[in-house]
Amino acid sequence: MDCAALPPACIHVSHYPGDCCPRCERVGCEHREQVYDLGQYFQPSECEQCICDLDGTARCLVADCAPPPCVNPIYEKGHCCPICREGPNCYVDGSQHIIPAGDSVWVGPCTRCHCHDGQDAGYWEGNRLAKCEQMTGCQVPNSHHS
Repeated sequence: MDCAALPPACIHVSHYPGDCCPRCERVGCEHREQVYDLGQYFQPSECEQCICDLDGTARCLVADCAPPPCVNPIYEKGHCCPICREGPNCYVDGSQHIIPAGDSVWVGPCTRCHCHDGQDAGYWEGNRLAKCEQMTGCQVPNSHHS
């Protein structure tokens, strides 16, 4: 006797006494010890979106996080990618001093630093420092040693 082929998405096969052919008891996908129905979307973690394909394969996409537009991003429960709670910002001159995007600060009598506004999210990649410039025509008082 020829047995019918089991469906490709069969995840639970039974052999009953008196039956010479196996029976498919359950179709679906197994992913990390969980069973999902065919066509079901599921999210095994905050960073993954999956679907149980009709062939019984779980196909998953993992989130690709863009660089956060700040120097102090945090990870929050329920969010896959880091977020900037205080908004976009920059470090000033390698110090721990942080200024908001679009702002300028004086870091000396003749040096002004500006944090880019970074409207283009891709701009933030590697651009975490404010740009500083020496102002021309600036008079620095001479210090006299007695």
